[in-house]
Amino acid sequence: MKKIILVLCLVLFGCSYSPNAVQIEIDSSFSQDKRELILQSLSDWSVKTNGGFGISTISYPDGMSTDTEYNVIKFYNTNVMLEFVPGSTLHEAGLTVTKYMTPGHLSYHIEAVINIWGGETNDLFAVVARHELGHAMNLGHYCNDKEAKLSWTNCQVTVPTPEVSIMYPEISPATEVEPVDVFRFCELWNCPE
Repeated sequence: MKKIILVLCLVLFGCSYSPNAVQIEIDSSFSQDKRELILQSLSDWSVKTNGGFGISTISYPDGMSTDTEYNVIKFYNTNVMLEFVPGSTLHEAGLTVTKYMTPGHLSYHIEAVINIWGGETNDLFAVVARHELGHAMNLGHYCNDKEAKLSWTNCQVTVPTPEVSIMYPEISPATEVEPVDVFRFCELWNCPE
């Protein structure tokens, strides 16, 4: 459905948005090591998509707004480790709020706030930052058939045996952006050759 919307946008409106000059805001309350992990996650997506995802500016505002803004990805330092499946041990480690089409910007675009807690271990924080960046760029979860039947997974792509992916709905063996993630990004946003 989302690919159809993008194609319609390109055909009907001549839309030419590409996420290759996105503004990044990183909450100034993140520690230096967490800031570095965010920068590494941004670099991982940029390098592996061959610049299909690119950054125009990076800033570290004090008291930044949690409102989404056109062509901006914000990393907001907040604890989202809340139980989200009643009666289970599953917890949410990151949460991304997005808008992809707005009245002022009818073309498909990036507009997201990534909520992630600076108190996480560095290993978990690095994985969650990459995963949530995928959501900010409109990639949903990549699941197996069994996971797709669970109410909380919200799978965008379901395959019998998924490849290793940073977009797996739970913490997976992936610690970086994987080839299937790049393929899905480029399918949506048309990466440069």
